[in-house]
Amino acid sequence: MANDKKTIGMTSKNKGVMEQMESMGLFKDQMDIAKFAMSVAINSGVLPGNVEGAETVWNVGSFDPEGKLKDLIPLIFPETSEQYRTVESLLNAGLEIIGKKIAHGEQFDLVEMMKIRIA
Repeated sequence: MANDKKTIGMTSKNKGVMEQMESMGLFKDQMDIAKFAMSVAINSGVLPGNVEGAETVWNVGSFDPEGKLKDLIPLIFPETSEQYRTVESLLNAGLEIIGKKIAHGEQFDLVEMMKIRIA
């Protein structure tokens, strides 16, 4: 836990996806988009990893002020001890998934993105 992140960031490519999503006007702010993207990654079965080239966007205290994500992550990924590193990984992975759909000309549909996939 001592090595966990104090800030959460995005890659420059994912910042572009974030800006595209923001322009759609479907979310209150970028933080909501990031949390949605994280849920897309989890729903898609993405496993947490490391993010190379992420630039700081949020302090963990502003991104997760009540510590709910910090408490949730070990329930989904019990093997992790670095919750905010996992959050950063998942939100970037989710933005990549969304970005690929947008790049392929697919319509962005919140309902479709969140359909439960049962393996």
